[in-house]
Amino acid sequence: MENKTKETVSIKRRGGRRLVTNEHIQAEDFHSEDIPMDPTMLTTESHFRAEAEWSQMGLPQELLGLLLESGFPYPSKVQAHAIKLILENKEDHIIVQAPTGSGKTVAFILSTLTQIDRANQNAQVMLVAPTNELLDQLTTDYKSFAEPLSITVTCIKKGDKTFPGQVLLMTPAQCTGLFKIKGENKPVLDHVKFLILDEADHLLNIEDQPEFFNHMETVIKECLPPTCRCLLFSATYSDPVMAKIDEVLERGYTEVMVKKEELILENIKMFYIQKTEEQGKIDLLIKILREPVPGVTIVFSNTVRFAHTLFRVVNERGTKCALLVGKNMTADERIKTMGDFMKGFYSVLITTNILARGIDNTRVSRIINFDMPRHFSTKKVDAETYLHRIGRSGRFNRPGIAISVVATEDELAMLNDVKEYYGSTCTIEQIHTDEELQVRMHTFSEEINKLEATE
Repeated sequence: MENKTKETVSIKRRGGRRLVTNEHIQAEDFHSEDIPMDPTMLTTESHFRAEAEWSQMGLPQELLGLLLESGFPYPSKVQAHAIKLILENKEDHIIVQAPTGSGKTVAFILSTLTQIDRANQNAQVMLVAPTNELLDQLTTDYKSFAEPLSITVTCIKKGDKTFPGQVLLMTPAQCTGLFKIKGENKPVLDHVKFLILDEADHLLNIEDQPEFFNHMETVIKECLPPTCRCLLFSATYSDPVMAKIDEVLERGYTEVMVKKEELILENIKMFYIQKTEEQGKIDLLIKILREPVPGVTIVFSNTVRFAHTLFRVVNERGTKCALLVGKNMTADERIKTMGDFMKGFYSVLITTNILARGIDNTRVSRIINFDMPRHFSTKKVDAETYLHRIGRSGRFNRPGIAISVVATEDELAMLNDVKEYYGSTCTIEQIHTDEELQVRMHTFSEEINKLEATE
């Protein structure tokens, strides 16, 4: 059955029980999506805000107090729907899809912590996220809410031989490795109540995570208790990923889905600039970067090799920037760069799809697609990754701007494919001249400055 609400969230059920709906992807050196929101934007007028109050969510008093102290006066719509479903529906797996920056992470943190048996020190929640950067951020978020409940949270790192913690967080490789451990070091997972897949569309995409994709069914059906519930969260789900979910989650699941036409957020303005014979693509990037805007700019390249090239050239041309890629950087270098990025120590970050998802930083105001994202097998535009990239800006209803640098007719066609994929809500305007670029950036900067002056 289908039950439409005025919040445009549909609730369905597949596989013999009930199903709830709001809809995803992949990448190259890759990464994943959604973390805490900016509570200052959750005002009475915000279209993100639910009609419900936190006190109606069935959460422990300790969490209610922490939410108010942290500046979260009201739940968002996705939080209200997802928390209610997870707490009240004791059997179904749950699939949640909602726009970037709408509070999905807080939803699964609150609802799973609420159902942990605090007297039982065994692992009761397992979370899998695509990259270490996202995992570190999720660990911090989980711990902030788990501390007042005296619940232990552990981020499993490569080489760990013990696994203490009621909440375990790990990457796909660590997850599949966990179930191969033999002997006395084998972790006790008989008490696991929830398996959370954050950026589920990426984790269940065979091109992105082939080993996890192939082992997921075994993990769920043979390695975890039969009562364990899967909670899948993402901003988008592709048809092949939904087919995999149907295959793996046999006993049925409830979906919370948003139509893909409603995923493009109005607060993110999208433009493209086409290079000319006189001006190369890198020259055009430098010109855009020399038009300053408040906050941080992220530049996306499709390959690690060219990200290094952009990093070198942009710095040589006088714009100080940082680089974060999955290869050719040590773990310590990535951790330091990520920390500096979150603190706003530089205004430009050049990266690959490793930061296309899950990283939440309200300082990010501008996204530049130096390359249009592509599917690696077909070479066609990856519309879901485009959405995740631009969603690094405009977090939780703040202003954001996305500019794509177009060099070929093929790239222009990919932009048109993105517009067709998301429908009439997706407007990508062309910037024709240097003067127009200056005006657009000036207007955008004024919008951000005006907002910050009221905070």
